[in-house]
Amino acid sequence: MIIRRLHIENFGIFHNFDLELAPGINHLAWHNEAGKSTLLEFIRRIFWGFPDKRSKLNPYPALKGSGLYGGFLEITLKNGTQLRLERYGLRGKLKIISEKGDTETVPDISCCTKISEVFYRNVCAVTLDEVTAFAALDDPEIRNRLYGNVLSSGGVSLSEIQNTLTNESESIFKRRGSLHLLMQLSSEFSASEKRLAQAAQAMPAYEKAILSARKLDEEGENLNIEISKLQIQISAAEKALSVGKLRRKLEEDEALFAARPLPVPVPEMLPPFDEKAPLPPPEPENMPLLRQPEKPEAPALEGKCDLTRAAHLGEYELEMWNSFFEKEKKIEQNIRKNLTITLGICLFAGVSAILIASLYPQNWLFNIWGILTLLALPLPLLRGYKELLKRNKAQKMKQDLFFRFALNPALEEKELPALLDELRIYQKHLEEYEMQMKLFEERKTQLEKGFLEYKSLCKLHDEKFRAFEERRKRHEKIRQENELQIRHAAMELARYESEKLSLSKRREELEQLYPAPDQKLLSEEEILQLKEKLRSLKIQREEKIEFSGAEKREAALLLKEVDCAVEVNIREQLRGKMRSAAERYLVLAAARIILDRAVERAERERQPELLKRASLYMEKFTCGTCTRVYNSAKENQLKVTTSDFPEGKSALQLSRGTREQLFLALRMALIDSLQQDDESLPVVFDDIFVNFDTKRRGAAWQTMESFAADKQLIIFECK
Repeated sequence: MIIRRLHIENFGIFHNFDLELAPGINHLAWHNEAGKSTLLEFIRRIFWGFPDKRSKLNPYPALKGSGLYGGFLEITLKNGTQLRLERYGLRGKLKIISEKGDTETVPDISCCTKISEVFYRNVCAVTLDEVTAFAALDDPEIRNRLYGNVLSSGGVSLSEIQNTLTNESESIFKRRGSLHLLMQLSSEFSASEKRLAQAAQAMPAYEKAILSARKLDEEGENLNIEISKLQIQISAAEKALSVGKLRRKLEEDEALFAARPLPVPVPEMLPPFDEKAPLPPPEPENMPLLRQPEKPEAPALEGKCDLTRAAHLGEYELEMWNSFFEKEKKIEQNIRKNLTITLGICLFAGVSAILIASLYPQNWLFNIWGILTLLALPLPLLRGYKELLKRNKAQKMKQDLFFRFALNPALEEKELPALLDELRIYQKHLEEYEMQMKLFEERKTQLEKGFLEYKSLCKLHDEKFRAFEERRKRHEKIRQENELQIRHAAMELARYESEKLSLSKRREELEQLYPAPDQKLLSEEEILQLKEKLRSLKIQREEKIEFSGAEKREAALLLKEVDCAVEVNIREQLRGKMRSAAERYLVLAAARIILDRAVERAERERQPELLKRASLYMEKFTCGTCTRVYNSAKENQLKVTTSDFPEGKSALQLSRGTREQLFLALRMALIDSLQQDDESLPVVFDDIFVNFDTKRRGAAWQTMESFAADKQLIIFECK
């Protein structure tokens, strides 16, 4: 894989930074603080991702400008495919963009190579401090590639195995040692032999004491048998006495039981109350729900008449009211007519008098006409006066009618007909309402009568039901008393039968315990003599037991508490343990010899190919001073053979510059081992030649040129 172009949007001190790279060696000599380590870390993190906030790694925050955090790499794979790798944001994933614009989002570059992140960070892209870090080469993947399976021992170092074999064999046997296992077993075996010899000397006295103890034990057993028999005899005698007392008590109880009257027989149970309760009277069928008719709504006659008085007007009064209004109209017409005639006569007389006077002055006709006019003028006036009297009378009658009908005197004449019509309609509705109320009252009377009859029936039913309940309660009370009598009689009978059964059982038990008729019964004095004899036998038994214990203790003291059988068993066990320990020691010693020879041969003939290639790089770096790099199985560490020290030096025994050259050679050998079977990644070294002298620096650059012939190598240095 070749990086053609590198672009940083924001990362550390870089902002909108571009860098063109070429295949082979890319030597970048920059000043301090120019960002060499930052650029190396940017390449790592584009491949493997930015660390989260919990990581202890330097986050390289953007120090210049603003914008997206991250950037991209333009790369070319081994097969010529050109890709663009983008990663933006702390949690951003890697975007792989092809030449055609196809995009694939993945966590890291693992889809393009088999190299792991740990391998790349510790081998392919390293700084000066990371070159000499021992822990960087302890990853299982790197160790497997570095050492192969030549000296593999299942994850345990050969030196540990050798030390384990030596320690275990020396714990079994060590020359001029006093704490090993065989020495301890030998001491215990000698002590066991000594204890067995002491036991053999005390054996006659021990056997005599044991025989005496056995004899005392036998005498004690005989005394135990006599004591048991005597105890049985005493127990039987005491039981016979107690049975006699029990028999007399039983006979007294049987006599008292026979004298008791027999229990009253259990009475019969009364039958339950079976009288049926009286049925309630049937409810009246179809009893309607009466609704009182609503009174008709009164017309709105407020301020016109008294509706209470006007509602009682009859047809005659209404007709009289109508005729009065007609008469009043006629009177008014006659008055207007007479006034009109009077005015016409006066006008005619005046006009005609003026004409006559003008035509016939001082003529008698004027006088005659005047007299006739004066005679004709009172006639209509009299008639009009007569009509005025009628009108006054009509006005008085009107006031009487208004007072009688409770009408408002302020009513106009045109309002009276409509008022009369409303009163007629209201009177009609009142008549219908009175008819409905009459029917309602009649129906109500009938229903009240039926309800009173139903109420009397219910009252009669309640009286019957109360009598029924009294009879039922009385019967229940008698029945409860009967149940109590039955329960009491049953309990008395059960108690009687129980006592009878108890007496019969006691009789049977006494028949079993009572001695046979031919057996002699002992008196209380004889029983006391037997107990005294039993007490003396127990004392003798205790003395025998005490003497036997003393003989046994004496036997134990003779052997000093040593059991010969147990001691012989212990001696044989010690002999077996010594034989097993000796066999185990021989096996461990042989295994250590075989392992040492195998390690020497492996170090001489079977070093990994990768270490051989690292030896070539080391020889070039040191101009032939260091000739071989190998893994010492005995010491479980890398060693370097130099012209001054053919036996080899460890890494810690080398100078710092030489030690850096050793680990650089190992990394270059590891990188070479990847080229054959995997897509390579760009190799980045930061300030790795700082501690090289002038001669070795030149040799290192020549070696780097041949190393970078088929890969991309980026080397950072300070100016």
